[in-house]
Amino acid sequence: MNIVCPRCQFRQPQDKFCAKCGLDIETYVPPHQSASSKFLKNHIIHGLIIFMIASSVGFYLYRRHRIHLQQRADYSGGPQFQKDTEFEDIPESEDPKKQLALAATTTSADAQPITAVPTGEVIYDLTVEHFEIEQKSLEKLFEISRQVNLYNSFGDYAAGVLPDLDKNISKIRTKSYGKAVERLQRGQVLHWSTGLRKPDQTSESGLEFFLEWEEKNQRFEGNLEIQRVWHENDSAASPYSTTAYPAHFEIGPQTGFYIAGVLPHTPPSVPKKTWEAIPLFKIFESAAFRKQTSDHLILFSLTKKDSVRQVQKNTSRGKDD
Repeated sequence: MNIVCPRCQFRQPQDKFCAKCGLDIETYVPPHQSASSKFLKNHIIHGLIIFMIASSVGFYLYRRHRIHLQQRADYSGGPQFQKDTEFEDIPESEDPKKQLALAATTTSADAQPITAVPTGEVIYDLTVEHFEIEQKSLEKLFEISRQVNLYNSFGDYAAGVLPDLDKNISKIRTKSYGKAVERLQRGQVLHWSTGLRKPDQTSESGLEFFLEWEEKNQRFEGNLEIQRVWHENDSAASPYSTTAYPAHFEIGPQTGFYIAGVLPHTPPSVPKKTWEAIPLFKIFESAAFRKQTSDHLILFSLTKKDSVRQVQKNTSRGKDD
């Protein structure tokens, strides 16, 4: 039988003395280690300390970035989609081109106007649409993104890029719960929300969006963060939960970016009459969504348009026709 020397770790047949260092193995008593010495040699504790430091630094950088983004959004003119009524509930039977035209011309009476775009400036259309999608269809959508290596799963939510947007979305069975089209200037930072609001305009239950983007080589690249505030249980010490869903995107023409899984499958813990008028929240009336056989999907796309002068010219020509 082989033994290992406790001092030099030399392996040898069983014997009283170590053949390498001469230690009397039978009488050897290991030196006492202090608590501090054990602590310094414990690799598990080292790993935990490194993890805690990395988490603290990551959280600090995340909070600093979010505050900076909030300041930039407020400075650029504030929320663009602030009122829920700007998201119209568009019938499924409508042709997609008609849906886009309807959404682009529908505005709320009390909606805040966007910052005026100087004549001649290049402009962009941001389209945001909320869908209910069956789980099988959602897996098909994920597979399309995986084929181009543009899919990420973050555990409780997923994000990806959908190429050939019009073609692929037409193949997937969905139901729209609201669409908005917003005209933007290059690199304009946006902040908007949808859901229930308190009298002080803070979120009661809903989704808050922060979007920053830029155009590079005819592609759109940026960061999106969705923050969900949800009224869950009045009897709990803290009835509200807040969850952040960050994502980075890079898309080209005729390409969409989506996030799935940010909306819970149960409505906020308030009377139904309080939330049933909100177009997005009508998804809670779906039995499939409540049973989690369908999910919530948000689809974003950016389209580069002509200059404002050219758009105005085209609009006038259409009126003359």
